[in-house]
Amino acid sequence: MDAEAAKDARILELEAKMAEQASVTGKHRSSSPSSSKATSSADSGGAAPPPRRQVAHSLLDAYLNYLPPGNYFGNDSRQKSPCVTRVLFQNVQGLPFPVTHEIQKGLFKCWTDERVGIALLAEVNLQWSVVPRGHKWFDRVKSFTNQGHFSSVSYYEHQEFPTPSAHQWGGCSATLLHKVARRAKSGGKDESGLGRFSWIKIRGRDIRQQESQTDGPLAGPLDLVVVSAYRPNKEGTNAGSVWNYQRNHWLSKGVTMDTRDKLTLDLVDLIEQWKAEGCEILLGLDMSPTTLPLPSAKRCGLKA
Repeated sequence: MDAEAAKDARILELEAKMAEQASVTGKHRSSSPSSSKATSSADSGGAAPPPRRQVAHSLLDAYLNYLPPGNYFGNDSRQKSPCVTRVLFQNVQGLPFPVTHEIQKGLFKCWTDERVGIALLAEVNLQWSVVPRGHKWFDRVKSFTNQGHFSSVSYYEHQEFPTPSAHQWGGCSATLLHKVARRAKSGGKDESGLGRFSWIKIRGRDIRQQESQTDGPLAGPLDLVVVSAYRPNKEGTNAGSVWNYQRNHWLSKGVTMDTRDKLTLDLVDLIEQWKAEGCEILLGLDMSPTTLPLPSAKRCGLKA
């Protein structure tokens, strides 16, 4: 067994022990034998043993299961109100070609375990136009649920020579699942064909011209637009990187602006349009880096 395998095995062993300790109620660290021994040693004038090193958890589930009841941050992900729609945004760093791949299965398992209603993914890394039937995104989600789904995907559409694996950098997807899918009104993607973002408009509650009027005329629905977007890293040596192929595209159009700033401006324009229609916006954005460089991003309330 090499060093890395031994380290992984040790971490799993420690996580199993910590999970077992967390399942025992009414006990505290201060009452454990090791704590008692350390206290008595210190009281007697002897040097207390060094604190035990806290090992990082390799899995989120292991960490959450280790926490005692009532000890968690934010909302407890193990509990879900029936009136709540859970949103997941994730940079998946590439989906596999075959739908039966373990990575794809793991993603769907996460959706099930977390009871996800809206899934926003960035950097999908697939050229969907060359992915065979049965392995496309629609087919994958259809195999995952029979309770309804609605998706919008985007990818780089200007690639002249596809790879046999259908791999290409970038791309996004937005997916509504189960009951949420029934409220889908429309969907769209980056019209430049660069795969920078995908969006879906969800029908919201009907609002009246005055909230206090229960019988007044309808002013229209308060819709929600969910967006998944990917803003690439700065240029690198890889000619096929997201930044490079987006930069080449815009240069061919006479646009010399940094491609990341161009994405920010285009998103701001769309958000302003949706807000003018009375929509609320939920934006999942992988920033790379995590700062908004343009003052124009603030004019529509876009915050990091």
